[in-house]
Amino acid sequence: MERRIQIRKGDILSITRGEIKRHIQYVCNDFYQLNGNIIYIFKTKYSSKDDPTIEEIVNDSYELVLHTFVRIGVKKNGWKKIGHSHSKDVSDIYFFTWNDDDQRRILSMCNHFSEYNWRVWTINKEMPYENELPTGKCMYGPVYPPSHIENILFDNEPIVHPKTVNQIVSRGLLVPPIATYKVVT
Repeated sequence: MERRIQIRKGDILSITRGEIKRHIQYVCNDFYQLNGNIIYIFKTKYSSKDDPTIEEIVNDSYELVLHTFVRIGVKKNGWKKIGHSHSKDVSDIYFFTWNDDDQRRILSMCNHFSEYNWRVWTINKEMPYENELPTGKCMYGPVYPPSHIENILFDNEPIVHPKTVNQIVSRGLLVPPIATYKVVT
């Protein structure tokens, strides 16, 4: 019988593909995004033979902050829990998604004001729809399946994580003219 692995906030996980090993940390849940798990993806890529300490991993800067489902990654994709550390604070990070025409139509049917282009929020705090992205740390916020997280980690998935409105446009996503929008750096 397979032993059940307990996953808790603050857990560090190792993901290996070929000769490269990457690390993520499960930080918290976001009730406004399908109760998805927020993860930090650390920048440093290690050889699959390297065995860095938890302190080395956690002291590394993060590359991305994304939503996914960690338990599925552990169960189906072979992510390995290697330790635990205090979760980093993500309360200062804004997440955003683009409201396309279908989303606006649904919002208007629900009697929500539908002219806004961005849905912006912080962890577990729904915020109003916006015409401008807030200044500061602003991350693209859909929930990615674990297999897509691996593509982001190892294959440099082309439409990964647009950090600014200009990057969204440069990656070919459909957006309106951006002359009136703030550019977040």
